[in-house]
Amino acid sequence: MKMGSPDEKARAEAADWFARMNSDAANAGTAAALRDWLGQNRANAEAYLEQEMLWAEMAQLADDPRLAAHRRAALDEEAPQRPTFWSVGRLAAATTALAACLAISVAVILLQLPEPVAIVDDYILVRHETQTGERLTVALPDRSEITLAPASQVEVLYREQTRDIRLVSGRAFFSVARDLNRPFRVEAEDRVVTALGTRFQVALDEAAPEVLLVDGLVEVSGLSADGTGPVYRLQPGQRLSGAMSSALVEQVDADEETAWRSGQLVFRNQPLRDVAAEFSRYAPVNVRVADTSIGDLRVSGVFHYEQVGAFASALQRTFDIEVERAEDGSYLLHDASETR
Repeated sequence: MKMGSPDEKARAEAADWFARMNSDAANAGTAAALRDWLGQNRANAEAYLEQEMLWAEMAQLADDPRLAAHRRAALDEEAPQRPTFWSVGRLAAATTALAACLAISVAVILLQLPEPVAIVDDYILVRHETQTGERLTVALPDRSEITLAPASQVEVLYREQTRDIRLVSGRAFFSVARDLNRPFRVEAEDRVVTALGTRFQVALDEAAPEVLLVDGLVEVSGLSADGTGPVYRLQPGQRLSGAMSSALVEQVDADEETAWRSGQLVFRNQPLRDVAAEFSRYAPVNVRVADTSIGDLRVSGVFHYEQVGAFASALQRTFDIEVERAEDGSYLLHDASETR
């Protein structure tokens, strides 16, 4: 289910499909054939998404006189603001003109677009991401929901018979609408979580991917070339972590593990270095342990990760710690005994 970068063959075919879908001759048969092509492999889906993203960007810049000049030079004619049909050669020429006009590569343009989406009838491909200190809840077409933690990214691929998600980075909480005919699958590195109607969390910000079931039932299986490997069925409150070949399944407090959804972080006797790293992952500014001598101090409590100053003040009241604000806004934690 990994997407990767589509190869040149897929890009060329995607450009041709995009042109055919935007021509006056496009019909239901064209859309059905496109769905078949998209379903052949992920490279095709990724390449078609790039075409959608590129044209979305070009539409936004249609009034830019620099873009218009480059486009006219490439096509040697007056082009409309929103062409309805382009051959592969003309599409490549316009793409080159756009990159030259903005002095950046098309790849960079694509990466900067928020929530790009490709939609062909019942086929939907979209990416969602959050920055540090930002949370996002996304409603999916089937009334399922994804809540992204800060610094996280997912790719969503909905087809007629499947609902596939890939967690690219960070962590996400999934509330799945029940549909017995369309399994809901989440891929995270070397494992895939399959659910029908349930709530669960998948995290990539640990040493190995973690899966936590809040309610319902999920099945976690390994991704292997031959389709074999261990399969784990989790019960509510269970968390699976570690390598799939020897995964650890344990009972945890699901409310604490998912408290980030309400802006909270819960720590139970954890080393300060780990707490600081967790804050840096979620908060809008970094928290760094400047002196290794205080890294092993144990921290417990419930903190709002958007209120870093309050957290730093609590550390000062509890431990012999001095807090310094760096020029970039980061909080530096020092051993106060070494500064006397």
